[in-house]
Amino acid sequence: MKLDLNQPAEQIVLDQVFRTNGIQLSQDTIDFGTPSALPNAGPWGPDTMVEITAVPDIDCAFTGSVTLQYCRLPLSQAIWDQPTALMLPAVPFQTQDLIPAINAAFGLQLQARDLVNVTYTDYSQPVILNASGASLIYTGSVVLNTQNPVNPELVPSTSLDGFQVAQF
Repeated sequence: MKLDLNQPAEQIVLDQVFRTNGIQLSQDTIDFGTPSALPNAGPWGPDTMVEITAVPDIDCAFTGSVTLQYCRLPLSQAIWDQPTALMLPAVPFQTQDLIPAINAAFGLQLQARDLVNVTYTDYSQPVILNASGASLIYTGSVVLNTQNPVNPELVPSTSLDGFQVAQF
């Protein structure tokens, strides 16, 4: 079964719990802690741990807390085939300003907590998305394919009374 990244991060983790353990948990009955990297994680296997706590509820079959170990996904695997460049907003802009366009282009549900928020004051530097340590799902970084906004022409009309546009 293919992993559906177009859903909230909490639901993606709970889907993985179900796939690996057969335990069905509901997102509204679980509170997630802050994920952290596993010390001495190997190249194949879990690289992250997060504590989940059952919210006290009459209908909930689970109580208490448990620490889950799982693998987070590199951003470069979620944002990898970008045929169309994303149009950048006017400067200054922040990484978080791009989240709606990124989600629409790649079918994701990135949240502000998933990315390190960087402020860009000009278009000379590439836009690099860096996963934040608080992201439940993503790690690493990826360079976005972007396009600067088109600047309006300084002289929008070529026929000004008495003037001619010089040809260079």
